[in-house]
Order: sequence, then structure tokens, then C-alpha cells
Amino acid sequence: MIFSSLISTKSYLKLHLAFHISQQIIVGRRYYLLFRDDFRKTFKETHPGNKSASVVGKEGGGAWRAMGEEEKQTYLDRVAELKEEYIVAMEKYKAYNENDEVEVIEVGKEGGGAWRAMGEEEKQTYLDRVAELKEEYIVAMEKYKANNENDEVEVIEVSLI
Repeated sequence: MIFSSLISTKSYLKLHLAFHISQQIIVGRRYYLLFRDDFRKTFKETHPGNKSASVVGKEGGGAWRAMGEEEKQTYLDRVAELKEEYIVAMEKYKAYNENDEVEVIEVGKEGGGAWRAMGEEEKQTYLDRVAELKEEYIVAMEKYKANNENDEVEVIEVSLI
């Protein structure tokens, strides 16, 4: 990582762990939302030409109302499992961050100070990497556009530099 050399290892590891735990945590997902996610996947597979979110919503709502309590119980069970996973993950996160917490602002200030303290040669290695990534992005975007000409998706150009 670029920033791993700019901030202390402990700070980087704490941020890295916090990010990955936050990606795994599902807070407040009710059982209907779990059903809706599953329904969307199956609906997309059975109706590949449909691009209307309202049709998916209407069909999903109808399927939910038609389900019996026994079928809905599977989603209630999944919510309970996810809640347990969340509790375990939060306990790990709190135990790891018990003594000193890293603030994103502090990390940003530390990284900015390290960047300003760098010499031009050292900065150039990062700028060269950004240029490489920009080229990779441009090639990937052109490939994407070529493969998806008929899709009704608006592609917005973004400059990395």
C-alpha cells in the first residue's frame, strides 16, 4: 500500500482491520431485506432482459406476501445468525481498539506531513505509479465501452490526475 510507508504500522493495521470489519457487519438488516436480495438475484437470472427496478420491487413484494410463515422463518434465522456474527465482530473490534483509537483525521495529517517532507525523487515514484494506474484505467474503460455499447448505461469519464 502507498500509505503504509507514510503512517505507522500500528495505525495502518488498525485502519485496515476496522475497514474490513465494517465491510462484514450487517446492521439492522431485517429479514425482508435478506429475502429481497435473494429475490433480486433469482429474478435477474430468470428475467435477464428486465431493467426496471419497479417491476422487480412489485414482483418481490408479491412473492413475499405469498410466502408462508415457515418460508419466512428461514430469513428470521439468517437475521439471528448475522446478528451473532455482528456481535462477535464488534467484540473483536472493540478488544483490538480498546487502548488507543486511530482517528482518520490524525492519519490524514500524518500522511500529509510525510508527503510534504518527501523529496521530489521519492514523490516521483508515487506520481509514476498514479500515471500507470491511470493508463490501466483508460484501457479498462475503453474495453468496457467496447463490450457494452448496447447497454443503456451512462459512462462518466473521471480524471485521476
